[in-house]
Amino acid sequence: MHDRLLQVPDDLLPYVIFLPSDRDAQLQMLSTVFGSEVNLEILSAFCGELRVYQKQLIETLPYSNKTIISHLKELVNMGVLKEGMEKREGDEKNVWLKYFEVEPSKRWLIFLIYDPQSLSPDTTRKLIREVAQYYFKKIAELARSHDISTEEIIALFEDGIHEDL
Repeated sequence: MHDRLLQVPDDLLPYVIFLPSDRDAQLQMLSTVFGSEVNLEILSAFCGELRVYQKQLIETLPYSNKTIISHLKELVNMGVLKEGMEKREGDEKNVWLKYFEVEPSKRWLIFLIYDPQSLSPDTTRKLIREVAQYYFKKIAELARSHDISTEEIIALFEDGIHEDL
């Protein structure tokens, strides 16, 4: 495959998260999962953005500078975000801006936050293919480690596709 939307490391287990269909309920559940509404709002700023500036977050989020900076540090320490500095040349002086980017292997977290209606059909198709491929790979590995044949996994998959739930 070419450029992947999700770069998932091989050492993760194949979990599926079922979310309610109501958008507000989804965000509430994700907020609970992430343990912090502040973190959720910070990560939401990355929906559609590759880079987010600390100054932008401080100006737009309804929290104190100290709270935002503390949560950004927490997300960096957890390996969800990486930070950097960018030099912007101004008329009178140069300004250094702190920015954050999502670690490539954690981009799936941001896709959990996206409003599904905001994703293009092409992006949605690509995500479905990547998630399915990764999930099936991990299921097969897990099954083999517990003496479940690939044929049985394929049969279960086919049953799941054709079964009315």
